[in-house]
Amino acid sequence: MPDERHPDTRTEEPTVRYERRDAPLRPVLIILAAAIGFAVIHFWIVSWFMRRSEARQAAIKRSDFPLAASQTRSLPPEPRLEMIDRLENDANIESRLLAQEKALHSYGPTQENGYVRIPIDEAMKRVAGQLPAREERTETRSNGLVDHGAPNSGRMLQRTPPWQER
Repeated sequence: MPDERHPDTRTEEPTVRYERRDAPLRPVLIILAAAIGFAVIHFWIVSWFMRRSEARQAAIKRSDFPLAASQTRSLPPEPRLEMIDRLENDANIESRLLAQEKALHSYGPTQENGYVRIPIDEAMKRVAGQLPAREERTETRSNGLVDHGAPNSGRMLQRTPPWQER
């Protein structure tokens, strides 16, 4: 059978009444819905796993010794390591330091009964030569440590390393 030609250069087959589509809509929509369902299920599984994993990690990392619920502004009980009360007003710090400096260079009573305070310069003169001290050693080991490395823990070395001595 001959093809039917139109003036606008279209051709038509007179025996064919319809054309079949390349891809039917229903199977495409079913496949698309299945893929979305598969993705949603996997997303839910992964998010469930992550929430469970985060909870487990939080339980593992939880400290047995939690921090205080609130900070306190009170000072620890005496004796303190730092003598200056920094949480009190800072204006008194200079006057307290000057009073302590003045006390170092003057005579006076102490907090303990039976003792008096003398100026620090005089106290240093009185004890000079009376305190026990070790003699300075000049011997060295072959690895370069002064005084066999005992009290200085290797911080002091010979002036020239042993491998350069000749």
